[in-house]
Amino acid sequence: MKITIIRAKENDLDSVLQLYNSTVKIINSKHYSAEQIDAWLDDDTRPERFAKKINEQLFYVCKNEFDELLGFSSITEDGYLDLLYASNLHQRQGVGTLLLEQMLAAGKIYKFEKIVADVSITAVPFFRSNGFETTNEQSIERNGVKLTNFRMIKTYVTKD
Repeated sequence: MKITIIRAKENDLDSVLQLYNSTVKIINSKHYSAEQIDAWLDDDTRPERFAKKINEQLFYVCKNEFDELLGFSSITEDGYLDLLYASNLHQRQGVGTLLLEQMLAAGKIYKFEKIVADVSITAVPFFRSNGFETTNEQSIERNGVKLTNFRMIKTYVTKD
């Protein structure tokens, strides 16, 4: 399978939103209750917010040779890894690793001293295996429902 990672465009928004919803429903249901998943996904502002992220962040999509979306990731200009999702159909096939490598490369280009992410329970092992350390457990509230995630950080030295 041929995989490419390219900058996202606004016309990627529908497939990004579809992948996001299906991945949260299927993959994250291993660690979050149905009530938590529903609260997580119940957000009418997500299409506008994701469109803004595509335009303002370093936002990448990973596609195969059939132009099928396999995953996506984004990072802010100050080194916050905002999004990193691999399709529920392409877990453990290297998609997440390729996207994370793209984010780490951006970090080196922009000379970030660290990359910070708020990571779901489900994703903690992936991030740990890629050199991130947990700084603290967090309890966030979405639509009146509490969800646990973890602040994780990867620090590295950038040379001029």
